[in-house]
Amino acid sequence: MRRWGVCLVLAALAFPLSAQVALVREPAKGRVLVASKSLGDPNFLHTVVLLAHYDEKGAMGVILNRPTDAPLRRMFPRAEPLKDRRDPLYEGGPVMPTGALALIRFDEKPEKGAKHVRDDVYLVGDLELLEKAVNEGKGPLELRVYLGYAGWGPGQLDREIAVGAWYVFDVDLATIFDPAPETLWERLIRKVYERIARVGSGLRDGDSKPGPPGPVLGAYSKIAAR
Repeated sequence: MRRWGVCLVLAALAFPLSAQVALVREPAKGRVLVASKSLGDPNFLHTVVLLAHYDEKGAMGVILNRPTDAPLRRMFPRAEPLKDRRDPLYEGGPVMPTGALALIRFDEKPEKGAKHVRDDVYLVGDLELLEKAVNEGKGPLELRVYLGYAGWGPGQLDREIAVGAWYVFDVDLATIFDPAPETLWERLIRKVYERIARVGSGLRDGDSKPGPPGPVLGAYSKIAAR
């Protein structure tokens, strides 16, 4: 337990999170899910998931913090601009693990085959089209490729959040394309427990006087105590 705490501190010092990263109540497209310590499913143990879709019909996203040993260039064998890049491929989730999705940032919306996630971030399933754009000098500002994705049926994710399996965060683009994804979960979990500590002391964000915790954070406090 002591070693785990030391790792959290070191990760937070090396790659501090932006002030724009905030714990929120409701899931939404473009927000991230952070697995609680009590979530024991090995598919999602210590994961951070970017939601690319969320509505009454279900939700889907990609795991941001599971880089593999395989290089990104393996997915783009004919893309000369990418041949020297050492970026890894990522495990995106347990659904269709042999398929690939690219998370990209573009100044302008791609012509076709791209799903808007937030701001200038898109999810692309047609890697051949993306490879062509790269070779034409129209490549993205940021590029990460995920094998598989995470998916939930109608109401499933909401139920998992309600029982404390996930925390929901608003994040900035720097967090989505974090330079040290291996420590991203630790840093976000640390943010959760810092917030819970404030709630436990009766303080809300920006307050100098004690006040009662809100219903969601009150529930988080009980979950953390397990």
